[in-house]
Amino acid sequence: METKPLALMKATERGALLADLFPEEIDSLINFIDGMCLTMLEEKAHAISLAKKMDIPYGRWIRAVKKSKKMIDTYRPKQELRFLMILLMGGDDLEYFNMYCANLMVTTRSSESHSEQCFHHAIHMLFD
Repeated sequence: METKPLALMKATERGALLADLFPEEIDSLINFIDGMCLTMLEEKAHAISLAKKMDIPYGRWIRAVKKSKKMIDTYRPKQELRFLMILLMGGDDLEYFNMYCANLMVTTRSSESHSEQCFHHAIHMLFD
C-alpha cells in the first residue's frame, strides 16, 4: 500500500486514517459532533453567530449540520464508525463543520492519558 503525504490526502482519507489510528476515540468524537449538531439545530442564534465567525453563509452551515446529524443517526447504530468518519469528511461544508467540531473537542477537553494526547495531536496534524 502506497502512502501519501498528509498535504496530498483528501479529507475523507484523513478521516479514514484517524479512524484507523484511533478507533477507541472515534465514538467520543462522533458523540461530540452529534452534540454540536443538536446545539446548532436548537440554538439558531448561536448557529448564525458561528456561521458568521466561520465566514460561511448560514444556509450552507445549517445544511452541513443537518447532513452530519442524518449520517450519524443512520450509520452510528450500525457501528460503522470508520465509514461514518469517511462520510463526515466528505464535501466542503460537511468537512469544514466536522473538522471544526474535531478541533473544538480536543481543545476543550483535557488530554490526561498518553493516547488522548496522541489523538489531540493527530486531530491538529490532520485537520488544521
